Amino acid sequence: MSNYGNQSSSFARQGSVSCVATVWRPLVSSGSLPLTGRSWIKIFVKGRLGHSLALEYVNVKNADGTFTAPTGDTRLTTIYPGMSYIIEPLADTVNVYGRLVLKVGATGASVRVIVSEFR
Repeated sequence: MSNYGNQSSSFARQGSVSCVATVWRPLVSSGSLPLTGRSWIKIFVKGRLGHSLALEYVNVKNADGTFTAPTGDTRLTTIYPGMSYIIEPLADTVNVYGRLVLKVGATGASVRVIVSEFR
């Protein structure tokens, strides 16, 4: 079905991911792989004041269909503040990873991220 030139989804899946500051976590609604046939993703950062989420994109699937998590730090990433929505037209060939970034004075060990995937 078309919606002003954009595809309308016929299936949605939603879940939550706990992101920490020490490791990149896959931002998917369930498991570790994107929803098969995904065409859109919506990410909601449920952080407190000072909690931010760094995003890193991985475009290459391994031979077994999995993705390799990023290993770098957050200096060259896009960082969104807590209570932000991110909506992007991403296919299942791209996996998004998230990592907590604490701003000055912020405390806490993790940030909860709600992930909705649509196909």
